[in-house]
Amino acid sequence: MSTGAHLRRLPAYVVITKTRTRNANELELCIGGHKRWVICKDRAMRTWAELETAAPEITALGRDLLERFQFVLVGTLTKDGSPRVNPCEAYVIDGHLLLNMMPRSLKALDLLRDPRIYVHTPVISKDATEGEFKLAGRAPVLEDDGLRGKLDDLFWQMMPVAACAGLSLL
Repeated sequence: MSTGAHLRRLPAYVVITKTRTRNANELELCIGGHKRWVICKDRAMRTWAELETAAPEITALGRDLLERFQFVLVGTLTKDGSPRVNPCEAYVIDGHLLLNMMPRSLKALDLLRDPRIYVHTPVISKDATEGEFKLAGRAPVLEDDGLRGKLDDLFWQMMPVAACAGLSLL
């Protein structure tokens, strides 16, 4: 497969930032409808690895859901400020939560304009017994060539061979 294929997708990574909480130094994490307050030590968390250190029990479930579904629902803001919700591939690679999307998709254009994002794992039942994981943050374009290459490799590993038959990559 051509390594130029990643040019057709716009990988982003999620920077986990503080959200509205009781205290400006806390990050709000929600899981299964229950809130838990985690101290962020006066700074925004930048990586999934930092979040795992701060809240290992919550992120263990979050990672399990991410790996099980391999996609999340992302909330972005349109040009006029209206909310937009779309599915998006999501993976944790080298301690970073990475999102994979088409470069000219509406969600990618939203994030290029305003990187604020809300990430939510799918809920497949009314009572959400499987749990849910949500977080808010920023999703700037992924500039790290090493991470971008690993995301590209993972994408092609997971692509069903039958889906690739007849594809012509430029």
